Order: sequence, then structure tokens, then C-alpha cells
Amino acid sequence: MIKSKCLWFIVFLITLSSCKVYSFTGSSIPPEVKTMKINYFPNLASNAYAGLERNFNDRMRNQIISNTPLKLVEDAPDFELSGKIISYTISAQNSTVGTFTTTYRLDIGVEVTFIDYKTEKKTQWTQIFNGFEVYENDLSSIADATTRKISETISNQVFNKIFSTW
Repeated sequence: MIKSKCLWFIVFLITLSSCKVYSFTGSSIPPEVKTMKINYFPNLASNAYAGLERNFNDRMRNQIISNTPLKLVEDAPDFELSGKIISYTISAQNSTVGTFTTTYRLDIGVEVTFIDYKTEKKTQWTQIFNGFEVYENDLSSIADATTRKISETISNQVFNKIFSTW
């Protein structure tokens, strides 16, 4: 009985790996893809928190390094990722006539371009990804933590777009 279950499990794992490389993070990568280039994402949004650019770039690189076996390279990559931070908007939430609001929403938008140089699909796309956080009172004391959270949200969206389509 136990041998039969083990045999079926081994067959299942072989079936998973026969067509593509599978990661238990939910991502799949074609076996011919070994490298990726992640270009620096400049901040083109006006009035943005100074640490946003660093926070987003660090988070995007860490997302790929931590969740894929891909090697980051500068020249001749199999996949390439580039883009720019395009929006940073703060808006008041829940205000009523005659009252001041203490709740605000920070929205960040990042335009991302992905190019697949290696596989038969030769996929290329450009898409805007957005993330937001709602906070109370003054952003200055929590700007770093808030932009890190939004950067994580957006980098997860980008990662899922790239690696869930194989």
C-alpha cells in the first residue's frame, strides 16, 4: 500500500517536471530559460517619497532571486524586465462636508516591460501595475514602511504575470 502511494507520487513528480520546471511558489519556468536581466526602474513620479525608487528596485530583484532559480545577468538574458515608476498619488478618504479627514490613500503606479528572448513564444508586453495603502494622519513617519508594502504588492503582481503564464 505504502509502496503504491510512493510510486504514484514519483510518477506525479516526473509528470510535473517533464514539460517545464515547476516551483512550489506557484511559478513555472520553461527549462531553456536560465537567466534574467532586471533593469533599474527610475522614479518619474512627481513629489514621490525619496526612498520609493530604492524600495521598489530592491523588492523586484529580491522577488526574482528568492522565488526562481534564474541567474541575474547584464548581457544576453533569456528574459528582460524594465520599466519606470510613473505615479505617486495621495488622496483624502472618508471626508465629509465641514470636517477634516485623517485617513489617506497612497497609490503608486509602475509601468513594466517584459521581453522573452529565449522561448518559442517570444512574449513581449508592457503593462501598468498599481498598488495602494490606506493610512491615517501623517505619511512622513511611515513613508518607508508604506512604500515597501506597496512595492511588495506590485512586485508580486509582476512576478505572477511573468511566471504564471507558462
